[in-house]
Amino acid sequence: HVAGLTALVSQYIEDKGLSDMTGMSRRALAQSLLMSTAEVIMEGELPYSVRNQGAGLASIENVILADSYITVDGQPDGKVKAELGHGTGERKIKFTVNNLTDSEQTYQLSAQIMTPGVTEIDGHALATDQMMELPADVTFSTGDTVTVPAKGSAEVTVTIAVSDETADEMAKKGFTNGFYIEGFVYAEPVADGEGAVGSAHSIPMLGWYGNWSDPSMYEANEHIDFAYN
Repeated sequence: HVAGLTALVSQYIEDKGLSDMTGMSRRALAQSLLMSTAEVIMEGELPYSVRNQGAGLASIENVILADSYITVDGQPDGKVKAELGHGTGERKIKFTVNNLTDSEQTYQLSAQIMTPGVTEIDGHALATDQMMELPADVTFSTGDTVTVPAKGSAEVTVTIAVSDETADEMAKKGFTNGFYIEGFVYAEPVADGEGAVGSAHSIPMLGWYGNWSDPSMYEANEHIDFAYN
């Protein structure tokens, strides 16, 4: 499935001369377009975990309708994703929106920050596959929008900070050794004077609040004991 999608996008890039226009290889540009324009799959008001869906569901239509492409600092080969690492300090994501058109493009910026939900079985707190919103302070270096000049580019830095109060609340829920920070950064196109809009972009992100080596690699008990005994 992905191989076929990649072949189609590669042919589209060749037909449009986009590799020569952007200076990116067909492989890198195909990965960028497929990942950033993928449709994020939702479960209610929040997306499914990044650990389950990756960048989302790839769409040839979204690739063709894209007026721009995304590059993320530190990601080789055109991959559009943010690796937040571990720790308790603020996290930064720097990405660039590259305009493929002859007209100025404006994008509305936003983010959804999540972490696994928690359930209790026989007094034991267990993480679930269903996500819950993680309170976090999210700011964009360009404000809530970014405007990209015709055939130009614009850099955006996203800063994500989780407060000590939120960490304390998470510990009370059972996440004593830390918790995932995951979600998506969105760049939604603003309609032009004629009401036309291109494809939206999203950047999946994943990290860990705390020290990744703190949780034991061994389970103290078997999950089946909690579930059925």
